[in-house]
Amino acid sequence: MVVKSRVLAAGVQVLDILGHTLYNPHAVVDAHGGKATLSISSWSAAVRNLPDPDRPLPPRSHRLHVQNIPYTATSI
Repeated sequence: MVVKSRVLAAGVQVLDILGHTLYNPHAVVDAHGGKATLSISSWSAAVRNLPDPDRPLPPRSHRLHVQNIPYTATSI
């Protein structure tokens, strides 16, 4: 969180992207009565009533074009 707060203070936009699963794991646990899902069938039952996940972001090469941005370790 220290790095995030410093770059935000420097005016950098920070995107927190949950990328290892289509569903937020906390929402799945909440939908399963606060308990972790231990099988694919319990996971499927838990996500059945959750809203559809957002569409994936396009590949990084299509989202981010960074060129010649000066950076030093002391600038953040």
